[in-house]
Amino acid sequence: MPELPVNGQPSHLTSATQERVVLIGDTCAFGSVYFSKFIDWQGEIRERFGYEQCPNYSAGLSGDVTAVTQSCSCRLLRELWPGDRVVTRMVLPWVRLEYAQALFSYSRLTGDSEEIVATGEQVWMSARRTGNVFSPGPWPQEFLNAVQRMGGDVSRALVA
Repeated sequence: MPELPVNGQPSHLTSATQERVVLIGDTCAFGSVYFSKFIDWQGEIRERFGYEQCPNYSAGLSGDVTAVTQSCSCRLLRELWPGDRVVTRMVLPWVRLEYAQALFSYSRLTGDSEEIVATGEQVWMSARRTGNVFSPGPWPQEFLNAVQRMGGDVSRALVA
């Protein structure tokens, strides 16, 4: 996974952001945020991005055209605790053929400063479904336009 600059995102990319306050329900028996919550937060910001930036594509994802998560990772650097304010950022650096990369950063907000507490990555595949079988397919133009608006490279994307 590429290293992210201090602010949690490559400088030439615009990020989708989502802020939250850590709740007790986000924590494990030891009191810190349960590791899987970071993966949940990746899904939340990805979904919100879709509904806000490419609503037609997102509304049809349960049909024959869909996006499949090929890989997902999260690297925990520091703990989060109930009451912490955290911002999740997602950038989309590239779309190549049927694959798209999303990078995530999670920062604790304290006053005017931020501290990165975790990073993550997902790779998605544009797919077409025939019955219960998914096959690679082109990306809808609406999705590619959204990635371009965020500064991502779509020059090698598989297009319809």
